[in-house]
Amino acid sequence: MDDAGRNPKWNETISFPVSGEEDILKITCFDEDLILDAHVGQADFKVKQLLGDKPFWIKLDFKSEVAAEILIKGKLL
Repeated sequence: MDDAGRNPKWNETISFPVSGEEDILKITCFDEDLILDAHVGQADFKVKQLLGDKPFWIKLDFKSEVAAEILIKGKLL
């Protein structure tokens, strides 16, 4: 990366079944380092946020501070 990792792009697609709209999902992100993977942050949100067609941003918290934001987009299969 030419910006020292300040604007990472994961571009990951993850598929998993969910059972209820009120269920809570937890996302935990790590940076990939050659020596040690460091914890970037985590966030919780409800499954029902994934049901719309509209992408949404969530804030990743690390040590009670906002460490990053990630864009989430749901898709029903």
